[in-house]
Amino acid sequence: MQNIEISYEKRLSPPEGEPWLETRGGLKYWLVDRQPTIGLQISVLTEDPSISMHRYGGGGREDYGSFLFRYKGFQIGFMHHELGEECWPLPPKSLPEDSEEGRRTGTYIIRITAVGTPVFDPSAFYVRDENRRPIKDGEGHYIRDRAYKRGSEYVTGLSWEDYRAGKRDRFRSRQQQEEMLSIWPDLFTGMWGRLKDLKPGARKTLPSGRKMPIAAMRFSDEVIRQFETGELIDGTCKESAEINFL
Repeated sequence: MQNIEISYEKRLSPPEGEPWLETRGGLKYWLVDRQPTIGLQISVLTEDPSISMHRYGGGGREDYGSFLFRYKGFQIGFMHHELGEECWPLPPKSLPEDSEEGRRTGTYIIRITAVGTPVFDPSAFYVRDENRRPIKDGEGHYIRDRAYKRGSEYVTGLSWEDYRAGKRDRFRSRQQQEEMLSIWPDLFTGMWGRLKDLKPGARKTLPSGRKMPIAAMRFSDEVIRQFETGELIDGTCKESAEINFL
């Protein structure tokens, strides 16, 4: 991937004492962990309030890793698991080549298997507080929202029914796709553990004494092909491009 210069509106700062990292382009990012809850569970925020990454969870088999990448007024979903019959998500699993690479490099590999996918927010079914966290009753059960509107559980508006019909969320341009790809691995691996590893008391070694493996993101071959051919770009500009994701 060629070097891309991106302009940022740096109007936020990491909370005092919160570990942060910086992208190759000089954008600071940090973790917000809301667990345990359903719906929006983990976020990576940046100095630019229009750029962030989020993980939604707790929604059963529709939600084996439901991720959202927000970028300057645009948003797109992605996932790290395979799809079974009728496009039902399956639990994530490690591929043999990923396990081998991880042993060789001291990393654990998370492979992004699809981009432009639905983002499922199960908290939409329940009453939420001012921070959009679902509220529980006195018995510890989430309170159903009688004002729930069908479809509001899909953050980008794209449902699994749409996806099975062949619809996808797509980038607005190749330039946008390239800009997002330039910071995607940083934000995702930060969410997956690299930022937590910086917190005081974080485990540094395995029981064997070896260093803890660090997260490393990869795109599947099919997703790389879609990036290169422009299949995930809206419009008619579909020129091919060679992209290095390592």
